[in-house]
Amino acid sequence: MSGRARHRTNEEAKTVLVIADLPALILGLLILLALLDAHRANDLVNFAHIVAGWLAGRSHDPFTMDTDWVRTG
Repeated sequence: MSGRARHRTNEEAKTVLVIADLPALILGLLILLALLDAHRANDLVNFAHIVAGWLAGRSHDPFTMDTDWVRTG
């Protein structure tokens, strides 16, 4: 493998890592804000919730089920 091809591969790997780290950073920020009991009306907290909801996408609440059939009366 030539030096030029190796350099390009390293740059592509760095790009993928940065793209993967951004959602982890945002979700980590949201966890930290929740642990610190940050006020939900704060713009930073609101932004973190919006972005985290977008990142969750279709995987948000995958185990929510209709509980009407469980009720007995």
